[in-house]
Amino acid sequence: MLTRELALFLTAAALSAAATWFIWRHAVNWGLLDIPNARSSHSHPTPRGGGLAIVVTVLAATTIAALLRELPLLDAAALVGCGGVVAAIGYYDDMKGLSALPRFLVHLTAAVISVGVLIGLDSVLAVLSAPLPRWFAFSVLVVGVLWSINLFNFMDGIDGIAASQAAFVSTAGAVLIAVLKDPITPWLILPVVTAGACFGFLVWNWPPARIFMGDVGSGFLGFWLAAVALALDRAGVLSIWTSTTLGSIFIADATVTLLRRIARRERWHQAHRSHAYQNLARRWSSHRRVTVLLWILNVAIVFPLAAMSVSAPGFAPQTAVATLCAFGLIALFAGAGASGGGSVSGRTGV
Repeated sequence: MLTRELALFLTAAALSAAATWFIWRHAVNWGLLDIPNARSSHSHPTPRGGGLAIVVTVLAATTIAALLRELPLLDAAALVGCGGVVAAIGYYDDMKGLSALPRFLVHLTAAVISVGVLIGLDSVLAVLSAPLPRWFAFSVLVVGVLWSINLFNFMDGIDGIAASQAAFVSTAGAVLIAVLKDPITPWLILPVVTAGACFGFLVWNWPPARIFMGDVGSGFLGFWLAAVALALDRAGVLSIWTSTTLGSIFIADATVTLLRRIARRERWHQAHRSHAYQNLARRWSSHRRVTVLLWILNVAIVFPLAAMSVSAPGFAPQTAVATLCAFGLIALFAGAGASGGGSVSGRTGV
Protein backbone atom coordinates (compact mmCIF):
# COMPACT_ATOMS: atom_id res chain seq x y z
CA MET A 1 0.00 0.00 0.00
CA LEU A 2 2.86 2.34 0.84
CA THR A 3 5.05 1.36 -2.12
CA ARG A 4 4.52 4.72 -3.77
CA GLU A 5 5.43 6.61 -0.61
CA LEU A 6 8.62 4.56 -0.20
CA ALA A 7 9.55 5.30 -3.81
CA LEU A 8 8.91 9.01 -3.23
CA PHE A 9 11.08 8.96 -0.11
CA LEU A 10 13.99 7.25 -1.87
CA THR A 11 13.71 9.49 -4.93
CA ALA A 12 13.69 12.63 -2.79
CA ALA A 13 16.69 11.39 -0.81
CA ALA A 14 18.67 10.60 -3.96
CA LEU A 15 17.85 13.93 -5.62
CA SER A 16 18.66 15.91 -2.49
CA ALA A 17 21.97 14.10 -1.97
CA ALA A 18 22.96 14.68 -5.61
CA ALA A 19 21.96 18.34 -5.50
CA THR A 20 23.88 18.86 -2.23
CA TRP A 21 26.99 17.35 -3.83
CA PHE A 22 26.60 19.70 -6.80
CA ILE A 23 26.31 22.73 -4.50
CA TRP A 24 29.31 21.54 -2.48
CA ARG A 25 31.40 21.27 -5.64
CA HIS A 26 30.55 24.84 -6.69
CA ALA A 27 30.22 26.56 -3.29
CA VAL A 28 33.61 28.28 -3.46
CA ASN A 29 32.98 29.66 -6.95
CA TRP A 30 29.53 30.90 -5.88
CA GLY A 31 30.88 32.57 -2.75
CA LEU A 32 28.96 30.22 -0.46
CA LEU A 33 31.42 29.91 2.40
CA ASP A 34 30.53 30.09 6.09
CA ILE A 35 33.17 32.13 7.90
CA PRO A 36 33.33 31.47 11.68
CA ASN A 37 31.84 34.24 13.86
CA ALA A 38 30.72 34.78 17.44
CA ARG A 39 27.84 32.30 17.08
CA SER A 40 29.76 29.63 15.18
CA SER A 41 30.65 26.23 16.60
CA HIS A 42 33.23 25.60 13.89
CA SER A 43 36.63 27.16 13.32
CA HIS A 44 37.30 26.77 9.59
CA PRO A 45 35.54 28.23 6.51
CA THR A 46 33.05 25.65 5.26
CA PRO A 47 30.77 25.57 2.20
CA ARG A 48 27.19 26.53 3.01
CA GLY A 49 23.89 26.87 1.17
CA GLY A 50 23.43 23.11 0.93
CA GLY A 51 19.88 23.53 2.19
CA LEU A 52 19.01 24.74 -1.30
CA ALA A 53 18.97 21.05 -2.28
CA ILE A 54 16.19 20.42 0.26
CA VAL A 55 14.25 23.45 -0.98
CA VAL A 56 14.37 22.47 -4.65
CA THR A 57 13.48 18.84 -3.96
CA VAL A 58 10.54 19.60 -1.67
CA LEU A 59 9.07 22.44 -3.72
CA ALA A 60 9.36 20.50 -6.99
CA ALA A 61 7.62 17.47 -5.49
CA THR A 62 4.84 19.61 -4.00
CA THR A 63 4.30 21.40 -7.32
CA ILE A 64 4.09 18.12 -9.23
CA ALA A 65 1.64 16.71 -6.67
CA ALA A 66 -0.57 19.78 -7.07
CA LEU A 67 -0.47 19.61 -10.87
CA LEU A 68 -1.49 15.95 -10.65
CA ARG A 69 -4.36 17.04 -8.36
CA GLU A 70 -2.99 15.03 -5.46
CA LEU A 71 -3.07 18.18 -3.30
CA PRO A 72 -5.45 21.16 -3.30
CA LEU A 73 -4.07 23.75 -5.71
CA LEU A 74 -4.56 26.78 -3.43
CA ASP A 75 -2.91 25.09 -0.45
CA ALA A 76 0.01 23.91 -2.57
CA ALA A 77 0.39 27.39 -4.07
CA ALA A 78 0.58 28.94 -0.59
CA LEU A 79 3.13 26.37 0.55
CA VAL A 80 5.31 26.60 -2.57
CA GLY A 81 5.00 30.37 -3.00
CA CYS A 82 5.62 31.36 0.60
CA GLY A 83 8.23 28.65 1.15
CA GLY A 84 10.03 29.71 -2.01
CA VAL A 85 10.12 33.36 -0.94
CA VAL A 86 11.47 32.47 2.52
CA ALA A 87 14.14 30.31 0.89
CA ALA A 88 15.00 33.04 -1.62
CA ILE A 89 15.57 35.70 1.05
CA GLY A 90 17.66 33.19 2.98
CA TYR A 91 19.76 32.42 -0.10
CA TYR A 92 20.33 36.13 -0.71
CA ASP A 93 21.40 36.48 2.92
CA ASP A 94 23.83 33.56 2.48
CA MET A 95 25.30 35.15 -0.63
CA LYS A 96 25.53 38.84 0.24
CA GLY A 97 24.21 39.40 3.74
CA LEU A 98 21.00 41.21 4.61
CA SER A 99 19.75 43.40 7.43
CA ALA A 100 17.09 42.16 9.82
CA LEU A 101 14.22 44.38 8.62
CA PRO A 102 13.78 43.06 5.04
CA ARG A 103 14.12 39.48 6.30
CA PHE A 104 11.45 40.12 8.93
CA LEU A 105 9.07 41.70 6.42
CA VAL A 106 9.42 38.76 4.03
CA HIS A 107 8.96 36.26 6.85
CA LEU A 108 5.94 38.16 8.18
CA THR A 109 4.30 38.28 4.76
CA ALA A 110 4.86 34.54 4.25
CA ALA A 111 3.46 33.80 7.72
CA VAL A 112 0.33 35.91 7.24
CA ILE A 113 -0.44 34.45 3.80
CA SER A 114 0.19 30.85 4.83
CA VAL A 115 -1.90 31.12 8.00
CA GLY A 116 -4.69 32.85 6.07
CA VAL A 117 -4.80 30.11 3.44
CA LEU A 118 -3.97 26.98 5.40
CA ILE A 119 -6.12 27.23 8.52
CA GLY A 120 -9.78 26.23 8.59
CA LEU A 121 -12.84 27.05 10.67
CA ASP A 122 -12.78 23.62 12.29
CA SER A 123 -9.05 23.53 12.91
CA VAL A 124 -6.69 25.02 15.46
CA LEU A 125 -8.01 28.57 14.90
CA ALA A 126 -11.45 27.50 16.12
CA VAL A 127 -9.87 26.01 19.25
CA LEU A 128 -7.87 29.15 19.98
CA SER A 129 -10.81 31.41 19.17
CA ALA A 130 -12.90 29.87 21.92
CA PRO A 131 -11.13 31.73 24.75
CA LEU A 132 -9.57 34.44 22.55
CA PRO A 133 -10.81 36.98 19.98
CA ARG A 134 -10.51 35.59 16.48
CA TRP A 135 -8.05 38.28 15.35
CA PHE A 136 -5.86 37.56 18.35
CA ALA A 137 -5.92 33.81 17.68
CA PHE A 138 -4.92 34.49 14.07
CA SER A 139 -2.05 36.65 15.33
CA VAL A 140 -0.89 33.86 17.65
CA LEU A 141 -0.62 31.49 14.70
CA VAL A 142 1.28 34.07 12.63
CA VAL A 143 3.74 34.57 15.48
CA GLY A 144 4.05 30.79 15.75
CA VAL A 145 5.08 30.49 12.10
CA LEU A 146 7.51 33.41 12.49
CA TRP A 147 9.02 31.80 15.57
CA SER A 148 9.41 28.48 13.76
CA ILE A 149 11.32 30.19 10.93
CA ASN A 150 13.69 31.88 13.33
CA LEU A 151 14.15 29.07 15.82
CA PHE A 152 15.37 26.75 13.08
CA ASN A 153 17.93 29.39 12.16
CA PHE A 154 18.96 29.70 15.82
CA MET A 155 19.18 25.92 16.26
CA ASP A 156 21.22 25.32 13.11
CA GLY A 157 24.53 25.73 14.94
CA ILE A 158 26.30 22.37 14.90
CA ASP A 159 26.76 19.66 12.31
CA GLY A 160 23.67 17.70 11.38
CA ILE A 161 21.33 18.95 14.09
CA ALA A 162 18.79 21.01 12.10
CA ALA A 163 18.53 18.50 9.27
CA SER A 164 18.20 15.69 11.82
CA GLN A 165 15.36 17.47 13.61
CA ALA A 166 13.50 18.15 10.37
CA ALA A 167 14.11 14.56 9.23
CA PHE A 168 12.73 13.21 12.50
CA VAL A 169 9.65 15.46 12.60
CA SER A 170 8.79 14.61 8.99
CA THR A 171 9.51 10.88 9.27
CA ALA A 172 7.63 10.54 12.55
CA GLY A 173 4.69 12.48 11.17
CA ALA A 174 4.62 10.28 8.07
CA VAL A 175 4.73 7.11 10.17
CA LEU A 176 1.94 8.29 12.45
CA ILE A 177 -0.24 9.20 9.47
CA ALA A 178 0.49 5.93 7.64
CA VAL A 179 -0.03 3.66 10.65
CA LEU A 180 -2.80 5.38 12.59
CA LYS A 181 -4.83 7.00 9.82
CA ASP A 182 -7.07 5.04 7.45
CA PRO A 183 -7.36 5.38 4.54
CA ILE A 184 -3.98 6.74 3.47
CA THR A 185 -4.28 10.41 2.59
CA PRO A 186 -2.56 12.24 -0.29
CA TRP A 187 -1.27 14.69 2.34
CA LEU A 188 1.22 11.98 3.29
CA ILE A 189 3.27 13.12 0.29
CA LEU A 190 4.48 16.24 2.12
CA PRO A 191 6.16 14.69 5.19
CA VAL A 192 7.48 11.77 3.10
CA VAL A 193 9.22 14.00 0.56
CA THR A 194 10.49 16.37 3.26
CA ALA A 195 11.95 13.46 5.21
CA GLY A 196 13.65 12.06 2.11
CA ALA A 197 15.14 15.44 1.18
CA CYS A 198 16.51 15.94 4.70
CA PHE A 199 18.08 12.48 4.84
CA GLY A 200 19.67 13.06 1.44
CA PHE A 201 21.20 16.30 2.70
CA LEU A 202 22.40 14.57 5.88
CA VAL A 203 24.67 12.38 3.76
CA TRP A 204 26.86 15.48 3.43
CA ASN A 205 25.91 17.34 6.62
CA TRP A 206 26.36 14.55 9.17
CA PRO A 207 29.26 15.26 11.58
CA PRO A 208 31.88 16.11 10.51
CA ALA A 209 29.88 18.18 8.01
CA ARG A 210 31.28 18.84 4.55
CA ILE A 211 28.63 21.49 3.86
CA PHE A 212 26.26 23.56 5.96
CA MET A 213 22.57 24.19 5.42
CA GLY A 214 22.72 27.98 5.41
CA ASP A 215 19.81 30.35 5.95
CA VAL A 216 18.27 29.17 2.68
CA GLY A 217 17.69 25.78 4.29
CA SER A 218 17.09 26.60 7.96
CA GLY A 219 14.58 29.38 7.29
CA PHE A 220 12.77 27.28 4.72
CA LEU A 221 12.52 24.22 6.99
CA GLY A 222 11.28 26.35 9.88
CA PHE A 223 8.55 27.79 7.70
CA TRP A 224 7.77 24.53 5.93
CA LEU A 225 7.30 22.40 9.03
CA ALA A 226 5.02 25.01 10.62
CA ALA A 227 2.97 25.59 7.46
CA VAL A 228 2.59 21.87 6.73
CA ALA A 229 1.52 21.33 10.33
CA LEU A 230 -1.29 23.88 9.82
CA ALA A 231 -2.35 22.21 6.57
CA LEU A 232 -2.36 18.72 8.13
CA ASP A 233 -4.36 20.00 11.09
CA ARG A 234 -7.01 21.57 8.89
CA ALA A 235 -7.26 18.41 6.79
CA GLY A 236 -7.81 16.35 9.94
CA VAL A 237 -4.70 14.32 9.18
CA LEU A 238 -2.44 15.26 12.09
CA SER A 239 -3.26 17.58 14.97
CA ILE A 240 -1.23 20.76 15.44
CA TRP A 241 -0.67 19.54 18.99
CA THR A 242 0.94 16.35 17.74
CA SER A 243 3.18 18.35 15.40
CA THR A 244 4.12 20.60 18.33
CA THR A 245 5.02 17.55 20.39
CA LEU A 246 7.22 16.24 17.57
CA GLY A 247 9.12 19.55 17.45
CA SER A 248 9.28 20.03 21.21
CA ILE A 249 13.06 19.71 21.70
CA PHE A 250 13.91 22.52 19.29
CA ILE A 251 11.02 24.69 20.48
CA ALA A 252 12.00 24.26 24.14
CA ASP A 253 15.72 24.95 23.71
CA ALA A 254 15.20 28.01 21.50
CA THR A 255 12.42 29.46 23.65
CA VAL A 256 14.17 29.03 26.99
CA THR A 257 17.34 30.54 25.55
CA LEU A 258 15.46 33.52 24.12
CA LEU A 259 13.54 34.23 27.33
CA ARG A 260 16.66 34.09 29.48
CA ARG A 261 18.54 36.45 27.18
CA ILE A 262 15.62 38.89 27.16
CA ALA A 263 15.40 38.70 30.97
CA ARG A 264 19.07 39.75 31.17
CA ARG A 265 18.33 42.60 28.74
CA GLU A 266 20.82 41.25 26.24
CA ARG A 267 20.51 41.92 22.53
CA TRP A 268 18.75 38.63 21.96
CA HIS A 269 18.81 38.96 18.15
CA GLN A 270 22.59 39.13 17.99
CA ALA A 271 24.79 36.10 17.33
CA HIS A 272 25.48 33.95 20.37
CA ARG A 273 26.31 30.41 21.41
CA SER A 274 24.20 29.92 24.52
CA HIS A 275 21.69 27.30 23.40
CA ALA A 276 21.65 24.07 25.37
CA TYR A 277 22.85 22.04 22.38
CA GLN A 278 25.79 24.43 21.86
CA ASN A 279 26.76 24.21 25.53
CA LEU A 280 26.71 20.42 25.30
CA ALA A 281 28.80 20.47 22.12
CA ARG A 282 31.47 22.56 23.87
CA ARG A 283 31.33 20.47 27.04
CA TRP A 284 31.66 17.20 25.13
CA SER A 285 33.94 18.62 22.37
CA SER A 286 31.70 16.82 19.91
CA HIS A 287 28.95 17.66 17.46
CA ARG A 288 28.20 14.03 16.71
CA ARG A 289 27.38 13.13 20.31
CA VAL A 290 24.88 15.97 20.60
CA THR A 291 23.21 15.16 17.29
CA VAL A 292 23.00 11.47 18.22
CA LEU A 293 21.53 12.46 21.58
CA LEU A 294 18.87 14.45 19.73
CA TRP A 295 17.91 11.35 17.76
CA ILE A 296 17.81 9.19 20.91
CA LEU A 297 15.55 11.62 22.78
CA ASN A 298 13.28 12.07 19.80
CA VAL A 299 12.89 8.37 19.05
CA ALA A 300 12.73 7.10 22.64
CA ILE A 301 10.64 9.85 24.24
CA VAL A 302 9.09 12.30 21.76
CA PHE A 303 7.76 9.79 19.25
CA PRO A 304 5.86 7.65 21.81
CA LEU A 305 4.31 10.79 23.29
CA ALA A 306 3.29 12.00 19.84
CA ALA A 307 1.78 8.59 19.07
CA MET A 308 -0.14 8.77 22.33
CA SER A 309 -1.52 12.19 21.35
CA VAL A 310 -2.82 10.68 18.10
CA SER A 311 -4.36 7.68 19.86
CA ALA A 312 -5.93 9.88 22.55
CA PRO A 313 -6.66 13.18 20.76
CA GLY A 314 -8.56 14.56 23.74
CA PHE A 315 -5.28 14.74 25.64
CA ALA A 316 -3.18 16.01 22.72
CA PRO A 317 -2.97 19.64 23.98
CA GLN A 318 -1.97 18.52 27.46
CA THR A 319 0.62 16.15 25.99
CA ALA A 320 2.17 18.93 23.90
CA VAL A 321 2.32 21.39 26.81
CA ALA A 322 3.74 18.80 29.20
CA THR A 323 6.38 17.72 26.69
CA LEU A 324 7.42 21.32 26.04
CA CYS A 325 7.67 22.04 29.76
CA ALA A 326 9.71 18.89 30.42
CA PHE A 327 12.20 19.63 27.66
CA GLY A 328 12.27 23.27 28.72
CA LEU A 329 13.46 22.18 32.16
CA ILE A 330 16.02 19.85 30.58
CA ALA A 331 17.27 22.69 28.36
CA LEU A 332 17.52 24.96 31.39
CA PHE A 333 19.51 22.32 33.25
CA ALA A 334 21.79 21.96 30.21
CA GLY A 335 22.54 25.69 30.27
CA ALA A 336 20.16 27.11 27.68
CA GLY A 337 20.51 30.89 27.72
CA ALA A 338 23.29 30.92 30.31
CA SER A 339 25.48 34.01 30.18
CA GLY A 340 28.80 33.61 28.39
CA GLY A 341 28.79 31.71 25.14
CA GLY A 342 32.33 30.45 25.22
CA SER A 343 34.92 30.69 22.50
CA VAL A 344 34.74 29.08 19.10
CA SER A 345 35.91 25.50 19.37
CA GLY A 346 38.76 24.25 17.26
CA ARG A 347 37.11 20.86 16.90
CA THR A 348 33.95 20.31 14.97
CA GLY A 349 31.85 17.34 14.12
CA VAL A 350 33.81 14.79 16.13
